[in-house]
Amino acid sequence: MEYGFAPHSNSERQSEDIAFDSFYPPLNIAEFADLYGIPADLPDATVTHFVTLAMTRTAIALNAWKTEQQAVGETIAPAVEYKAAVYTAAKADLLREHISIDRKADAENAATQAAELVEHYEALHSRAIANLMGEQSIGVYLI
Repeated sequence: MEYGFAPHSNSERQSEDIAFDSFYPPLNIAEFADLYGIPADLPDATVTHFVTLAMTRTAIALNAWKTEQQAVGETIAPAVEYKAAVYTAAKADLLREHISIDRKADAENAATQAAELVEHYEALHSRAIANLMGEQSIGVYLI
């Protein structure tokens, strides 16, 4: 399977929205697959699973921020930043899964490239989370 950057326009994905809760905008598997180049041969159920896991991971990271936003009357998270956070986390998780199951002869080289892509998408996920929270994605904080 190819998990690079090229979109696969020949895939026909489910277009139903997936909702986490009313604060976060619903997400769409077809949109994710198109934007992040998810291969057509990857089943919708698998893609949905990884997007759902990413939604949960993102919601946990944003829990305190969500509470603060609701306290000041916000009713929904900004869609673009939220989608970026979830979709990049899902892409990283899909790549990580691909590394663990790819056992071809050239798998070591592919795993190295995929690991670099995982790091890239994890960094994008962190940046999107920081953008939502109005913070810098890199910094030093006192605990």
